[in-house]
Amino acid sequence: ERMFYEKVSGEGPESGWVSTMFRGKELLVLLDEELSTNAETTSNEGAPSDEEVSSADPAERAELAMQLYSLRFGEAEVEGDDVAAATEKVAAPSLPVERDEAAEQAIRAEFDAASDCQDGLESMARAALKELKEKEHERKQKIAQEKHQAREDFDIGWKAAEHIPRNDAVAERLACELPQGMCCLVFNEESNSVSVAATVEPSAAINLEYLST
Repeated sequence: ERMFYEKVSGEGPESGWVSTMFRGKELLVLLDEELSTNAETTSNEGAPSDEEVSSADPAERAELAMQLYSLRFGEAEVEGDDVAAATEKVAAPSLPVERDEAAEQAIRAEFDAASDCQDGLESMARAALKELKEKEHERKQKIAQEKHQAREDFDIGWKAAEHIPRNDAVAERLACELPQGMCCLVFNEESNSVSVAATVEPSAAINLEYLST
């Protein structure tokens, strides 16, 4: 619970709100119950006398207790301000920094030199890579020429146009029409004859030269 108060005498804030309980403990008590303790721990300035406390009614006692609490609150506030003022640090003003043009020019020159060196290294790397690709291309061409020459010299390799006989010569001798592409043999059961027909199945394709021999 909170209570609104106004200062009657003594030090501290003129008015405000205070809590009467904290963690189950009463913060405000009647003045006649702990008057002797409060008198020892707080300032005597503006504190009421024993006769005034004993003769006051409960409402006046609560008001007097509020006055003592205000005195405590004002002392704590003053102490807190002193501590904050003692611990506050004043930043020293920063001094202007003088520019060293000679040092800046030297640093800029080193940076430009490093950039030129980096560009030179990249150019060298690209040139080396290009040279390696050209050498690899020349090596492959040389190997291909050597293999081709070896096949020509020793008659190595499969030459379909030269070694596989064509069907057109045999078809002319058999007086049958030769279709385009692969051909196969078709047996006619009614006439009991065989003829040549076109096919798209490699497994059914035949070579008439091989068949005739």
